[in-house]
Amino acid sequence: MLTKEQKKEHVALSSVLIKNSKSLVFADFSGAPTKEIEKLKAELKGVGATYKVFKKRLLKFALQEAGIPVDSLDAKAPVVTMFAKGDMTSVASPVYKFSKELAKRKINFSVLGAFDREGNKSLTVEEFNIIARLPSREVLLAQVMGAMTGPLRKLLATINEVAKKNASTQTVVAAPAEVAVDEPVATPVTAEVAPAPAVAEVPPVATEAPATTEVAADEPAAA
Repeated sequence: MLTKEQKKEHVALSSVLIKNSKSLVFADFSGAPTKEIEKLKAELKGVGATYKVFKKRLLKFALQEAGIPVDSLDAKAPVVTMFAKGDMTSVASPVYKFSKELAKRKINFSVLGAFDREGNKSLTVEEFNIIARLPSREVLLAQVMGAMTGPLRKLLATINEVAKKNASTQTVVAAPAEVAVDEPVATPVTAEVAPAPAVAEVPPVATEAPATTEVAADEPAAA
């Protein structure tokens, strides 16, 4: 039997677990072997959930303080609570699979109910099973993203192919254009050299010499 102090500790611990959880699952574990339970504990730990057994009376007290219905704890069988930090799909799937595997071997491990703290809603066993059969939130998001990005990837691939073809076409057209530009460049250079005949202006200097000859011819007329 628990002492008064131990009871207080259990209530305090269950209150902390409730506060830090988004989802709670209640199950009857009376027929499950300890070895199998340890496997479930390890699997739950991997998804951020904790498997914990409290005295039902003490757990009820902690749940009532948190404003959570305690109908699932009315069963006479011992009840385990699975406290999950993630949404209901994160914990529902492994618990559902575990119970189904044990059922094949005629071992009892039955879910009694669940509570979604995010939605502040109690879930029946049927509702829990429906959620448990759904893919996890991460898988659903990955599927949605894949459906959204698939067409986008194809569009980008098509755009890249068109861009590559355009680039190769521009390269082929640009090559002869460079040769055509080089030909007329030589013509202006030759045309500018042609005006060199301006040197022909020198002859007028030579034509001034006859002017001296004409003055010498005038001297006999003065005699």
